Amino acid sequence: MLFHRIVRYTLLIVFVFCCFGLKLQGQIVTRRVGVVTGGQIQFHFNSYTTITNGLTYLKYTKLRIYFDDIIDLTPTFNPNSKGWTLYCRAMNPDILSDDGSPPLALGNLKIVPSVFASATPGDEVNAGFLLTDVGDGDWLARNIVVQSYYQTSMVIELDYFFASPAGLVGVAPGYYYLDLEFKIIPNP
Repeated sequence: MLFHRIVRYTLLIVFVFCCFGLKLQGQIVTRRVGVVTGGQIQFHFNSYTTITNGLTYLKYTKLRIYFDDIIDLTPTFNPNSKGWTLYCRAMNPDILSDDGSPPLALGNLKIVPSVFASATPGDEVNAGFLLTDVGDGDWLARNIVVQSYYQTSMVIELDYFFASPAGLVGVAPGYYYLDLEFKIIPNP
């Protein structure tokens, strides 16, 4: 009995020392998207001017993007990394009213992103798009890894143009709202 315990513990100790002596590697990808400001938007059509001219919210929402792609626990550049893409999509097929008025089409809302702050080269933003609720949605921003940058920290601002310049003649006055989903995905 005692001999078996000694052999068992000796093998366990040898196994532990052998494992710690090897350098284990694996890919570690950390990605986050946070809303800094402007997390909730209400479109309030309460006058003839807002109905005919639409609403514009410039630099209303700020998103902080963090993406880290390393190959082990020390910050080492992953040569296989291809960067990331941030997508935006509507959670509903329409823009809803809180008072029971008929919903508005998503095509009435245009989103234009711009870079507020960036720490790495290779960052790019979309020139603007009409919102959709299909699949992952439309890309807002992306980064293509340049040289040895393994970490991306970026803040983008979103401008909202609601029914500009066509207007919404015939729309019932009231509050309209929409939930947006932001998703960061590593590039294939």
